This record gives sequence, structure tokens and C-alpha cells, in this order.
Amino acid sequence: MPAGSYPIEDVSITVERPVTPPTDHTGTGLALHVDITNMTVPPVRSLGTTVQRMILAARVQGPVPAAPTVDAVTPWSKDGGTVEVDSLKLDWGDLHMGANATLALDANLQPQGSGTAELSGLDNLVDALHDGGSLRGNAATWAHLGVALLAKPKANGGAPTLKLPITMQDHKLQVGPLTVAHYPDIAWR
Repeated sequence: MPAGSYPIEDVSITVERPVTPPTDHTGTGLALHVDITNMTVPPVRSLGTTVQRMILAARVQGPVPAAPTVDAVTPWSKDGGTVEVDSLKLDWGDLHMGANATLALDANLQPQGSGTAELSGLDNLVDALHDGGSLRGNAATWAHLGVALLAKPKANGGAPTLKLPITMQDHKLQVGPLTVAHYPDIAWR
């Protein structure tokens, strides 16, 4: 999404830190919970202009670096520090996603990670990626075909869902084989 102002009907943010910071990467140094309701976004043909709900629950594992500097972040990363995305839920139009992931920093202190996403309403996401230029030529047609072949109906009769791997590496965020976003370098101070 382009930079700009995105009105939100309601937002709740909770940040928790333990009284005694962890001594290694197995302890939680910070817990974050964000709950956003009805965020207005630029129009996307198949998804609309309102993200109805976005919920994030994540933990920073290990002692939280004192500052966003190379000197502070390097030891945290080398000692096994990660960010555990315990849950990311998104409801945007007919697209519904539930995901989790583990994020870390690579040797150049750039984000990398992997996880799993379960999605329904994927045809709308494919259309949005095509409209945005991420899928060119026949790629959208093949993606629609793949969704039709691989999505499984829910036991309760809900929309068919597809479970896909998520990867974040080399400045690309991928859901399954599709690149859904690119991200810039983090310039640590």
C-alpha cells in the first residue's frame, strides 16, 4: 500500500515486558498484541476499501535490544533472537487469512523468516495481485486454476481454504509461490 493516512475505526495495542528480562533467546523479552477494526485503505478491485479486522499477536524472544543500532541488534540476532508471530489474522472483503511465522535477521541484519498461512477467498487475492502488477500475463489464470485445484472445502461448509507456506527472504514476502510484497533494506544506525 502506498504511504498515506488510513483511518481506523478502533485500535487496541498492548505491549508487555517481563519484570526480569530473559537471559537468553528462549525467554520472551516483549509481547505485542494489536487489534485493528475497520481500516480504510485505497480501493482494491476485488477486496474493497475496508480491512474489516487485523489482529497481530507477536513476541520478541531474547533480551530486547536497547536501541535500533547495529551494535545493539547484532548480539541479539547472533544469540538466536527471533520474533515469533503467534497469530496474524486478516479479514479484507472476502479474503480471510490466519498465519503464524518465525522471523529473524540474516547475516546482513535483514529480515527473513518462514511460517504458514491458511487462506480463503484466494480468487480475490489473485485478482488484486494481478491488478497491482505482481502477476503478469497468464500468471493470474494459472494462479486461479491452482486455487481451484488445491483449495479444500471446510468441514463446516465455509469457503474453501488453502494452507500455504510463507517465506520472507531477499526482500520478498511470498505466500506459496506468489510474491505478494517487496520490502526495503533496514538501515540500522
